[in-house]
Amino acid sequence: MKKFSKLRGLMVTANLTQETLAKSVGLSKTSINQKLSGKKPITLEDMKAIQKVLNDRLGMQLTIEELFIS
Repeated sequence: MKKFSKLRGLMVTANLTQETLAKSVGLSKTSINQKLSGKKPITLEDMKAIQKVLNDRLGMQLTIEELFIS
């Protein structure tokens, strides 16, 4: 199973590309790609920023656990 598959699916639902997500959370496209592929660690700060973007876009209350741990 691909790393962060639920997060990736929600990105598609929210019509967010890695580039758009990266800009929204203040990271480069390369950096977000490396974090989502497991090459670099995702910090708690990154997780909270991504969570906020997705919750705002989708009108949901997704938890960090739902996005990054499940």
